[in-house]
Amino acid sequence: FSQPGGRGAMKWETQAVLQKGIHQQIAAQGAASVQSVLAVWSGWAWCLGVATVAYLPLCALANMVWSFTFSVYTFGEAGVMAMGELPLVVFFCVPALSHHQVTVKKFASYKGKAMLYGMLAAGGGVYFLQYSWNISLLLCQVLVGCVGMMYWWAHKADTCEYDPVLDA
Repeated sequence: FSQPGGRGAMKWETQAVLQKGIHQQIAAQGAASVQSVLAVWSGWAWCLGVATVAYLPLCALANMVWSFTFSVYTFGEAGVMAMGELPLVVFFCVPALSHHQVTVKKFASYKGKAMLYGMLAAGGGVYFLQYSWNISLLLCQVLVGCVGMMYWWAHKADTCEYDPVLDA
């Protein structure tokens, strides 16, 4: 034991300062690792988005006989997602849309994609309940909602400075 202000008290104060510094460093590394994990999620969101763009028209075409209106909605949803996920391909293949490129880029942020895909998935849910209880087309809406949630997480992780589609 030591007296206050003595050599032992200085030892305890030094240990407290070191522990505080270690805790701050661990917290900073933890926040950085969480941000890096969520940045990877944004890349996975793009990959899942491209896969969903490929899956939506196939599923809509396969179910057109049983659920025509729901299939037409899903085709439209695939077009909107294609402009969000692959704008360069869409604008190259459809020259008539090239003058809308600035408008699409403005809404192609992670937050914009998350909100738009969430609204599309909610609209698909309404179509599911009102027009057709088609499970495979409902799966399409769930996929669109998952892509939207992944973009929302990417936006919340402050990884909005880099968009793999716009900055490619």
